[in-house]
Amino acid sequence: MPKKHNISMDMFMLYLDIDDIDQQCLNQRFLSLNKFNWLSVYRRDYFAPQNTSLKQAVIDKVRCDWPAKITLPEIKQVFVLTQPRFLGYVFNPLSLYYCFDANNQLCAVLAEVSNTPWNERHAYVIPCTEPSDKPNQSIQYEHDKAFHVSPFHPMNMCYQWRLTQPANNVQVSIENWHKSDHKKHFVATFSFDASPLSDGVGRYIWRFPLMTAKVVLGIYWHALRLWLKGLTFYSHPLKK
Repeated sequence: MPKKHNISMDMFMLYLDIDDIDQQCLNQRFLSLNKFNWLSVYRRDYFAPQNTSLKQAVIDKVRCDWPAKITLPEIKQVFVLTQPRFLGYVFNPLSLYYCFDANNQLCAVLAEVSNTPWNERHAYVIPCTEPSDKPNQSIQYEHDKAFHVSPFHPMNMCYQWRLTQPANNVQVSIENWHKSDHKKHFVATFSFDASPLSDGVGRYIWRFPLMTAKVVLGIYWHALRLWLKGLTFYSHPLKK
């Protein structure tokens, strides 16, 4: 039986051009690539860490899972929206890879989902097939759930995504619909206002101290509260 429960958290994420991450980090005192700092971005924290090129790994995955009935434009540029490591620690429940064609048109999003405590990853490909020059126009896509995340949600669900192309603001909404009763059981949304990386990341360190640790603690704290409310507990289907 679903029960009402609200979760909210203030945080920030980085939106980085994958081709230019090294230069973007080089220009920041408190942000480093593949080495310890207040904030850091490590290749192994992201999709297909066994591949040297993150961009090529993302493109290959999009091509592999792309719907056969839709023509995929050639991907020229990939940006990632993600949390960096904070003092060497990170857990990214969701990283989004925005793929653009030669006309700077968003053509696909790769959503990389992680779970805890198993530290597994799974990627969903979201086609963006409706051409638009309006950054705030919502992109919608639905698919079956294929990866265990929350012990309070069964696998017999589908996801409905709504997201916008990053500009001055980025918005993402994920609705969880149960296949048996065709009802919406859970909605996760986040919205960020953009500010240039050239403004410096130091202010975010002080504004959101130990942010990545707080994300994990928040997950377990709310899991305890949901369990105390008597919600049905679903074990990991592959860990029984």
